[in-house]
Order: sequence, then C-alpha cells, then structure tokens
Amino acid sequence: MSDDTGLRTINRELVLKRIKARCKKAPEVETLEQVTKEVAWLRDQIGDSPMTDKWEKRYRAKWDLTKRYTEGVDKPSIFEIGIRAGFFARTMLAAAGSGATYLGIDNDEERCMEYARAFLVNYKAILIEGDSHALKTMDDKFDIVHIDGDHSYEGCLADLRLARTCAKRAIFVDDFINIPGVREAVSRFMIEIPNVRGYFDGGEYYNGTFVIEMEAP
Repeated sequence: MSDDTGLRTINRELVLKRIKARCKKAPEVETLEQVTKEVAWLRDQIGDSPMTDKWEKRYRAKWDLTKRYTEGVDKPSIFEIGIRAGFFARTMLAAAGSGATYLGIDNDEERCMEYARAFLVNYKAILIEGDSHALKTMDDKFDIVHIDGDHSYEGCLADLRLARTCAKRAIFVDDFINIPGVREAVSRFMIEIPNVRGYFDGGEYYNGTFVIEMEAP
C-alpha cells in the first residue's frame, strides 16, 4: 500500500522522530561509506525503493563529481533544484567537506521536505519549499548547481537557464539517460552556451549525470 507520494504508507511522525534521533549520533565528518549507509537507512524508513548496487554506484558517482569540482575551494557552495528527502544533498555536502554550504529548493510534491530537514540537520543547509520556475536569476553564486527537479523538457530547460545565472564551476544534471525531456533540454541548453564544455559522466551507472563545466577544475 502506498500514499499519494508513491512511497509506502508509513507513520510519518514516528519516522521523523527516528531520523532526528539517528542524526544526533552522526559523526562530524562522514565518509562515502557512512553516507551511503545513512541514505540506505532513510530510503527504507520512508518507504522508498531499497538500496541496490546500481543506487550505490550512483551515489559514489555524485560523491566523486563533487570532490572533483570542489577540490581546493575554500568553503564550497552547492545549490540544488529538487531536494526530495536529501539523499544527494547529504552525499554532496559530505564530499565537499565541513566548510560546505547548501541551498536547496523543492515544491515538496512528495512531502519529503521534513525528512530532508532532519536528515541534513548537521550540515550548513537551507531548504526552501517553493517553485524554482518562479526564479529567473539568482543573486548568489554557487560552485556546484545540481538539477534534479522538473524532468519535463520545459521545466528542466528553465532550471538550466536559472543555473546558468549562478553556477561558478559546474552544473550537474541528473537522470540524463533515462528521461527524454532531460536529454532534450540539455541538448538545447548546450546550443545556447556553445563555448562551455559538457560531458556525460555515466560509466556503468544506469542513468548517469550530465556535467556542464562552467570553469575547468
């Protein structure tokens, strides 16, 4: 049985208490293995699909990319469009190091924002419930912008254009391989910025990440 979010029906209040209690015991600095373990635990708690080998590789890929584009950066900053329960947010924050800061926006259609807030409590993270499409530009700049929100062509392209106004080093676009609207939006966006390098970081990961390099690492 599932609720209107597509997740298995759960006692939300009880799950939130469990997340808060567990995060109190989290180490100050997390390794990839520790983060992956915590993400797997949270996926189970909120009734998401279980952690598989492919999912583990996906988180490792995001960790490696974050490391690559924040190496040597003092107090790296991350902006994420599409937070969900904070799985990628925690992975990237841990990879970026203790000085990293994070801003995320999500319309919270899946009702996961409260889980994400609790899951990221030990990090310098600000989470906003809202529509990224209402934003045309950002005043602040971020080393990494991670896009995993609206997966339609129009929605993803709008998020890419927003990212262009604030990304300093790289834009990561999730679900590049498995969702046609995302691929089409990226293709269109790369035409709009022809002098910027883009590449697919997939390897054996089932959907991979398209990386747009605003500045070479």
